[in-house]
Amino acid sequence: TGCEYWYRSSTAVADDGGAERHRTLPLPPRLSQTGCVDPANPTIPAAGLIPYTVRWPFWVDGLTKSTWVALPDGAVPTVSADGDLSLPVGSVVMKEIRDGDTRVETRLMVHHEEGDWGAYAYLWNGDDAELVEGAVRVEASTGSHTVPHRWQCTECHTEAAGATLGLELSQMSVALTYPSTGRTADQIVTWQHLGLLGDPLPEVIPLPLAEESDELEARTRAWLHVNCSSCHRPGVERSGSIDLRYSTPLAETGAVMAVPTGEGLGLDDPRILVPGNPDRSLLVVRASRTDLHRMPPAGVTVVDTEGVAQLRAWVAAMTPIPDDSGGP
Repeated sequence: TGCEYWYRSSTAVADDGGAERHRTLPLPPRLSQTGCVDPANPTIPAAGLIPYTVRWPFWVDGLTKSTWVALPDGAVPTVSADGDLSLPVGSVVMKEIRDGDTRVETRLMVHHEEGDWGAYAYLWNGDDAELVEGAVRVEASTGSHTVPHRWQCTECHTEAAGATLGLELSQMSVALTYPSTGRTADQIVTWQHLGLLGDPLPEVIPLPLAEESDELEARTRAWLHVNCSSCHRPGVERSGSIDLRYSTPLAETGAVMAVPTGEGLGLDDPRILVPGNPDRSLLVVRASRTDLHRMPPAGVTVVDTEGVAQLRAWVAAMTPIPDDSGGP
């Protein structure tokens, strides 16, 4: 795929002592120049990019997303015990964000040759998209939307979560119609057929399908997993010592009746999660905000009112427990 441009954009050079180091070359100013799309029509992904979808979408200001991944020839992802995929050096994840039929931005997550991931946003302007150097706020039908600064993306794309969002077995176990063939097939089975995933794979619990699940706890835990668990999990220093992955039993998340280590936001005796009391639960309150105390901390400008209402209902329906009980 032409997206391999990004693998070569980090070039090995020798420093004054003869040791090898890497120099990242300037980025193309237009999406059409990246090799990740058809240069004659940047709305079409380059040949070789693999489309993928998820069982439960990440909230991005109520806008619509389409996603693809490019892998270097002969390289395949590794799969962790909890089902997260780690993509090889040279991989690119492309995400297109639309407001209805209008393209707003296209983001590229790039696994550079030196091993670090880089994030780059291209803001659509007519028939092409232009590289954004800093955060840009645009108006959308759902409200304001912020195209993030490149460093903000890595706040959620943590190494502990494989540096990508959505590329995990619990999310990928869903059928997708592939435009190149018109065939509909399970993504994991397709990736295995292409030799991109091994067999056997670790057994993981699939997230419920967003459009089909009506069970409050399952829906809420899925919402927390998708929107919060990339940071709030083991291996992330700023996790607050809570684990919001879907597979972690509530009693083992470390959230129930936990005293926050940071700002209490003026609440009366706040805890991370207070069963029966969403107004004392920072898990609920921070997801309801749009200021610097909001969660997630980046990539969200408009509150997911439906998701937060569901979160409030879930916490409110829990059986209250004494403050000094230490949780269930």
